[in-house]
Amino acid sequence: MPVSSRRALSVSADPIRHTERRIGAPAPLGRPEGTSVPSPNVLDDLEWRGLIAHSTDRAALRAALGEGSIRFYVGFDPTAPSLHMGNLVQLVTARRLQLAGHTPYVLVGGATGMIGDPRDSGERTLNSAETVAEWTERVKRQVSAFVSFEGDNAATVVNNHDWTARLSVIDFLRDIG
Repeated sequence: MPVSSRRALSVSADPIRHTERRIGAPAPLGRPEGTSVPSPNVLDDLEWRGLIAHSTDRAALRAALGEGSIRFYVGFDPTAPSLHMGNLVQLVTARRLQLAGHTPYVLVGGATGMIGDPRDSGERTLNSAETVAEWTERVKRQVSAFVSFEGDNAATVVNNHDWTARLSVIDFLRDIG
């Protein structure tokens, strides 16, 4: 059966929100039929979904989103061999923003990955440069399932290792603080 003719049911706790869509088709932006009318402003959609807890200046953000395409970033540290469920909200939110016409910058923290994740014990697991580089490439591939790297608002991947690896301690302390 061709991918475009298969259907999937998206189930939620609210029976009104169940929707049917084609497998392989992008998830719709906005609310499913039968709820309320989706807003053209992606901020309303994110608020409706409960994805905005705090904002420094919501009115300014709403105005900027209403004026046209903005650039935004989402970041992931390669401190493990794969992204995990905790990254899903960021990935789906990045997808929603991109589908609304905004441009994602995906920051993969290669430098941060070299420092390691803190543990409850206070010890960090330090991974080799080769391991972190491999995990960085995996993160890039995994992110590509959620955002597009083509089109007018194509995503861009940046790695903080690219600009921090050249800094000496003296340069960092003198110039950055």
